[in-house]
Amino acid sequence: MDTFPASSQLFLPTDKRNPAFSIYLSPDETSLLVFYGLELFDTVPNVREHHAFKMFVGRLYNAKFRVESLEVAFDVDRKTIATWGKALLSPDPAVLERAMLGRRALVKRSALLDNYVHLRWIELRDRKLPNFRLALAQDVFAIFGIELSGETLRQIHLSRVQPDAQHDAQHDAQRDAQHDAQAKRVVAAQPLEDQTCFSTSPATSPLHVAQESETALNVAPSVSDATQPIAPASNLTPPNSPIAPQSRPLQQMHRWDPAPGEARLCDHVGSLIFASALGTLANATQPPEPILGQWLAGILLGAVNVEQTKYLNWDNLRILLGHGLRHTGPQREQLTRLASAPGSIDALLRWNLQQVQHPTTANDFYYDPHTSQYTGAQAVLKGWCANIRWADKLINSDYIHTTSGQPIYFECTDNFEDLRTRFLPLIKRMRNSLQLDPTRKLTIVVDRGIYSNEVFSAISAEPHLHIITWEKGYQAISDAQWNALVEQHSVSKSHGEHSYQRTRNERSDVLNYSFSYIHRPWSKNPALKQIIVCATNPQGKITQVSILSDDHERPSQQSVQLIFQRWVQENDFKYLDKHFGINQLTSYRSTPYAQLRDALEDRQIANPHYSALSKQGVKLRAKKASLLLAAHNAAQREVQRQQRLKELQEASRNQSESTPENTEQLEASKERRKEQESSKRHHQYRAKREEQISSIESEIEVIEQAKEETERTVSRIDTLIEDGMVRMDLGNKTLMDTLKIIARNQFYRSLHPFQEAYNNRRDDHDHYRELTQCDGVLKWTGEEIEVHLMPRVNYEPKLAGIIKEHLARLNATGLTLPDGSGRKLRLLLTSREQVSVQVASPPSEE
Repeated sequence: MDTFPASSQLFLPTDKRNPAFSIYLSPDETSLLVFYGLELFDTVPNVREHHAFKMFVGRLYNAKFRVESLEVAFDVDRKTIATWGKALLSPDPAVLERAMLGRRALVKRSALLDNYVHLRWIELRDRKLPNFRLALAQDVFAIFGIELSGETLRQIHLSRVQPDAQHDAQHDAQRDAQHDAQAKRVVAAQPLEDQTCFSTSPATSPLHVAQESETALNVAPSVSDATQPIAPASNLTPPNSPIAPQSRPLQQMHRWDPAPGEARLCDHVGSLIFASALGTLANATQPPEPILGQWLAGILLGAVNVEQTKYLNWDNLRILLGHGLRHTGPQREQLTRLASAPGSIDALLRWNLQQVQHPTTANDFYYDPHTSQYTGAQAVLKGWCANIRWADKLINSDYIHTTSGQPIYFECTDNFEDLRTRFLPLIKRMRNSLQLDPTRKLTIVVDRGIYSNEVFSAISAEPHLHIITWEKGYQAISDAQWNALVEQHSVSKSHGEHSYQRTRNERSDVLNYSFSYIHRPWSKNPALKQIIVCATNPQGKITQVSILSDDHERPSQQSVQLIFQRWVQENDFKYLDKHFGINQLTSYRSTPYAQLRDALEDRQIANPHYSALSKQGVKLRAKKASLLLAAHNAAQREVQRQQRLKELQEASRNQSESTPENTEQLEASKERRKEQESSKRHHQYRAKREEQISSIESEIEVIEQAKEETERTVSRIDTLIEDGMVRMDLGNKTLMDTLKIIARNQFYRSLHPFQEAYNNRRDDHDHYRELTQCDGVLKWTGEEIEVHLMPRVNYEPKLAGIIKEHLARLNATGLTLPDGSGRKLRLLLTSREQVSVQVASPPSEE
């Protein structure tokens, strides 16, 4: 055998577990030379994807070589090495093939598949079958067991087209371009037993026959019609169609088309309480987007994110809505598409504003940033998180609420800019987004975070914007000073008093709050009005606070009442989080700050390195000061100690030498020895302190020199880029949260009349939510659809009567089924005892 050349580089040496084999890298680095002792044993290509390389590494693993050494030498993960080794020992050739091919083993396409798709494409196209790509996709799934999208099928066909037929293929592609945009992804349902079914007409094709429930139901007393079948919707797409429903045109909807008197069991019928919103929300955008109604229905049913929609009954939702996109992957694709579409979120926010009561007359709003903790691994900016009462990575959501607690606008962002910087631009964007009149005077009530004379001056310069907020750092005055102020301002009529009543769980349960206030120009900024308030709660506890406002024309009573009622916004944050999931992130994509540099306004911040040096210098100076103080105190004690030693020595000399030592002399002798030992230790410690002080002074000099060479301020963006910080892509979250505040407002809008009639705020929300999420029965009478709501709870007679009256009021508004058919709805509260059930025979397999 050949010996290895002297220029070879040692690749894997011998060790205790491998005393015989050594591996060298060839001079041209293209091969691995395996030596047994000094003789060449084998040559392996130095290519990671080469089968010989993988099998060689697998054999070394099976030979019990140290896995750590193999990882370092071959730069392959130990799990992959173990997979290769185990595949070599497997008797199944398929296992070895998958291990050697790696990800290529998962490739769907093959030459045989491509030939079949090309030939079948031409055949089905020439037969002019409608939607022949769907038929081809189902063919491929039935024969090869592989799911392919319509675009993949087209690309396969184009790759097989001969040059002389290229023009025809391009013509086919143009002819079907619109369909490709609509049917982006085809999901094969089940293999078809008979492929000839593709040549049948749409009316008789199994793909166009609506699936029927195996249970036929009737609502009493019309029991005789219970077994009538539902007529097939021959010209409509079925609910389980493989075509992605989100790409289906608006007019191609699946509608329930029963015979008169027919009834069927249906989940989620309680959502029809919001039928008006579900039917019109899609038209908020242009072109209409039916999937918006689907997401709104899901949120109202408790599915507050895309992943939770898998627990919904999609067949029944398609009956209620006329459409439905089931799978989470396509839903996320549509969410991203709509979130990035210009104007889509603004259109939804405007639609939401139109649903809010008195949107054109209300000019007072609450503004507050809602922070949610980010617990992921990405490098997100930190800030103060109120939920955990600590600084941590977070996502900011700046919300604008009406004074009755209805959210109308919000923006999601990170902590790159604080609230004072975000405030005025956000108000401007809100006006543009909601298309508010630029001359409309808005008053924004802000709880905290905006206290700044610079911001106050900027707001005062805005003729159509006012602010009400708390004065930061206000020190309450004494009762005597307050009484003197009241007497002084009563003459100038700048003092007032009023009370406010707040109902609790029932209208008769009232809490009384009283307010006494004084308003005057603020001494720190006369452009603002200061309102000092003494508030007394129902328990008699008095709180003194200071309110600032730039609106001198507004009565102080209104300003006081507005800011003291802002708890409605805080309560709404809790409600939105608990029942609508506004704290959920929705998307995990992020953008590095290096890509955001041009879109952000940079500013100078304190250099973290300079600040660290300054903190280190402060610590060293404090330590030096402590040592100097200890040295000073020790020196004073040493002076006292030497004085005491002199006294003891003089007292000892005054004693007669013939006089025997008494107890006092013995005690004095002990004290003298003790002081002498303390003085000796003092000199030892003084030398150590001087050495420590000298060392600290040297360190301080080094730090001061480093500070002189370090810039005091640096670019904030450059610092974030250097630290690898990212900003979460919050577009998808913004769109989904917009739907969540729409769902919240629709729920409260429908709840309000029930709340007034029920008069019990302990559980009115729970009862109404149960009603809106219940199942029931749909019955087509020929003129209207009776919606029999069957909640899981048993209502007491009084509550049942309130619900029936509430449903009657909803029926009077002219509700229609949101599937676009325009069929009227009549909501009825029905108990399960009123429903007779008959189970139909299962369909024959013949």
